[in-house]
Amino acid sequence: MFDVLHSFYLTRFGVYVLVFNMEDLLSADESKSRECIATLKYWLDTVVMHTMSEVVDDHSTVGGGGAPASTILRSAPVVLVGTRKDKVSNPEDHSRISTLLYDTFCDHLAFKFVLPNKNAVGKRDTVTMFFFPVNCLEGRRDKSTMDLMDVIEKEIESSDYVHQERPVNWLQTYDQMKASKKPYYTMDEVKAVSRSFGVDDLEVPYFLSFLHDMGMLMWHEEPSLCDVVIMDPVSFFVKPATNVICKHEPDLVDDTVHIRQIHDEMRIRYGVDFKTMTKKGIVTDRLMQGLLSECASNLPIVKNLMMKYGLMSQVLTPVEDNLDKATMFLHESSNSILKVEDSSSSRCSRRQSPPPAGPWRR
Repeated sequence: MFDVLHSFYLTRFGVYVLVFNMEDLLSADESKSRECIATLKYWLDTVVMHTMSEVVDDHSTVGGGGAPASTILRSAPVVLVGTRKDKVSNPEDHSRISTLLYDTFCDHLAFKFVLPNKNAVGKRDTVTMFFFPVNCLEGRRDKSTMDLMDVIEKEIESSDYVHQERPVNWLQTYDQMKASKKPYYTMDEVKAVSRSFGVDDLEVPYFLSFLHDMGMLMWHEEPSLCDVVIMDPVSFFVKPATNVICKHEPDLVDDTVHIRQIHDEMRIRYGVDFKTMTKKGIVTDRLMQGLLSECASNLPIVKNLMMKYGLMSQVLTPVEDNLDKATMFLHESSNSILKVEDSSSSRCSRRQSPPPAGPWRR
């Protein structure tokens, strides 16, 4: 589940550091090397999925008659970082890793946005590599770590979004909302706060979109979600959602089990439903309401967020004859591939719509 929830914070406004273990990548055990490559590919795919956008090409030529400049697709910049330099210290190994990364990912959409390490230590001289080998035990004493920090800082400083001006009263509104320590606001409450700082109601959706893109709060403009502005996604959404999406049973690979009091209560109250959830991933409506009882007043919003982020989706036909005939849900394990629905292009409508009736599938 936590891989899925990273998409809360992935926008084009940032630099993303993808970290891998150099020992695993160079391991004689091919399964470790393959897993390392697969994990890197997964995160490169994820960054592209959530940050690729169309921007004006700075190098394009404006045509005659005031024709607009051309646009290009651009993903957020990425930095690849290899750890365990205390174990993999040979510059020749670092060159091998850099070549392997290039050969594997040079055609990937994200690779053209990978920030190079232009001060890497080669066998005989300073060279350019496609990753930063770091020794975490050395901290700031490690030159490569300092080079990494310098590259990230320069990239952020050169980004246009850092220098874009925004109305001061937008930030004043945000500071007031943050100071209250409320986990969420309704849209009416946000408008009331913003009016006190002179922000017009028509500006609010743009103000909230900006703060969402900056990772300062969570707000989605779909009609089913736009009535709630989430200041603390963990308490509002992640905590209740993990009552449903968690490791209910041990397995041969991992004997970890997550058991909360609410699970014990639901197992006693809805024994058949609970077993079906843990064995088949089918969650009845009554069990879902019980597991999410701590957020009862915001249950439709939490359900819609779970659907938006691919934690569950609608099942169109009944799947179990002996279960509660009301709405049923199906969730998948936390390592499933993320599937996100497209956002509505419409600006916020005042009424939140409940999740569609019917069974659900992730």
